[in-house]
Amino acid sequence: MHLRNLPSVIVMFSVFVAGVVAAPMGAAMPDEQEKTPLVRATLVPRDARTVSLLSADVDIVGRLDHLGMTTVETSPERLAQLEESGMIEGYSIARPLHLLLDESTVTVQADVVNAQGRTGAGSAVVVIDSGINRDHPAFDDRIVAEACFLNGINGTCPSSGGARIAVGPGTAHPCAASGCRHGTHVAGIVGSSDNDLPGVAPGVDLVAVRITDNSGAIVSSDVLDALDWVLSIVETHAVVAVNLSLGADEDPGACRDVAWEAAVAALADAGVAVVAASGNSADDGLLPVAFPACLPGVVSVGATERSPGTGLAAGAAPELADFTQYDGVLDLVAPGVDIRSADTPGSGFVSLDGTSMAAPHVAGAFALLAGTQTAWSPDRFAELLRTTGVMVERFTALEGDRHERYPEVRLASAITFDPFDDALDGYWVAAADWAKHTGVSNGVGGDLFGPGITLNRAQAVTFLWRLMGSPEPSESSGFADVPDGQYYTEAVAWAKEAGITVGTSPTTFGPGGLVSRGVMATFLWRLAGESSGALGVFADVPDNAFFADAVGWMAENEITTGTSTTTFSPEDLVNRAQMITFIWRLVNTASAWDPAVDVPETAMF
Repeated sequence: MHLRNLPSVIVMFSVFVAGVVAAPMGAAMPDEQEKTPLVRATLVPRDARTVSLLSADVDIVGRLDHLGMTTVETSPERLAQLEESGMIEGYSIARPLHLLLDESTVTVQADVVNAQGRTGAGSAVVVIDSGINRDHPAFDDRIVAEACFLNGINGTCPSSGGARIAVGPGTAHPCAASGCRHGTHVAGIVGSSDNDLPGVAPGVDLVAVRITDNSGAIVSSDVLDALDWVLSIVETHAVVAVNLSLGADEDPGACRDVAWEAAVAALADAGVAVVAASGNSADDGLLPVAFPACLPGVVSVGATERSPGTGLAAGAAPELADFTQYDGVLDLVAPGVDIRSADTPGSGFVSLDGTSMAAPHVAGAFALLAGTQTAWSPDRFAELLRTTGVMVERFTALEGDRHERYPEVRLASAITFDPFDDALDGYWVAAADWAKHTGVSNGVGGDLFGPGITLNRAQAVTFLWRLMGSPEPSESSGFADVPDGQYYTEAVAWAKEAGITVGTSPTTFGPGGLVSRGVMATFLWRLAGESSGALGVFADVPDNAFFADAVGWMAENEITTGTSTTTFSPEDLVNRAQMITFIWRLVNTASAWDPAVDVPETAMF
């Protein structure tokens, strides 16, 4: 039985608002109306003046100074007025969440990386959870900061003299009996230094943030308070990741929240990844990733398991755990079944299941990656973990018999990855990282990718040939301008055989010819099985153009957004950065592939 049924908690979601509506003349007096309960909401004011105006008729219960937000208690009617006011950009209102619940570090290759001297030392991971048993020997005095945020549930923080918000030693512990088991277990996966049961990053510093009382209740405004506080300690403690092993239980997949998105973006700008569990309510069926894991910028993590009797040894084939919520925006997967980690009270260990146990494997991975590429953003590190992972396949006999693949973390490959020397910044760098790791591109020489070099036809089909595993064609291409012994010889023969190209004439391929956006779209569309797409999306793509179906397919699957909202620019030439980005988007988009086509082994969906 999976130990996943833990106490309910609450999180906020946002509604975008604009314009104040005055109360109508002759409205009933308060004593003539049935009283409605107050609600707690975190507001995103447009400016400082808005805050002073708000304070006149709502009860301000907290201020998120680093995020510039305000938490209030007021009536639903007043929130409805604010919704039309233009005074605020948005607000979050409370709804339920859950805390989402020996050899797993071997599976993700943390042991290999640890043996190379990378333990996470010098970095910190923040565990926002139920508190941590700071006396457990697995943490070896590495809990460097503690805080507690229980304002929203009117709770009392430990070691605080009755305060609802407290920062300092002891404020995230003690907790009654096994009240902080969840947070202790999660922290152990991130950074236990126990010789027999080490965490992913056994040298990392830990920051314990308690946002639950002993019943397990949480209010999302308290989590936002915690994220705001984290911004104040990033530099002091070299924070590289925040772990959120919690998620919404109702309306999974409802993922627009102006307050949370602003907090996640602010942390990303500070170099901090926000990692969240994807949810445990799938019950072997299709269910969207839970809030907040589904938010833009959050690294969502699902759970894997091994077949009975195989254990978690590195060679055992992983499967997506039946409870994992995975539809939509699942970024990574990691072990999450029968994970043994630190327990409380005392100094023992316990095995638990859940995406809560998967997420801290990834949070710990960010600590091990810290310093390998000092200029990289959290998003690029996350894409590196995706690129270097091992694909876990899941066949879903729903919605058109979907076949999906998600990368399970493999740290040894991620740590040793060496990017192209010119892949420093830009929209295309994650795609170039993927292309180098998978062998789709070897660059242009000198360990350079050459993003601005205009693509020719030989290079284009070679990219696609390598993407599909460099299959051996059954015969030569027959094109007079494709001699034997060239780097593209087999690629062109394969492309002709696969129906991706018919050449520029019956006898020529034109390997040195430059590739237009229309031709590029056609190559990709044919590769993926020529699925239908919407016509008339772009004004400069006539319905009778040879590339019309291909461009419509790309737009429908969000592989392209065009060169403007109304144009695709089909005659513009494609450079290497653009081509590799389009290919990368294709291998990340399950819906773009016809079910009859064998997708490449490097596909990530």
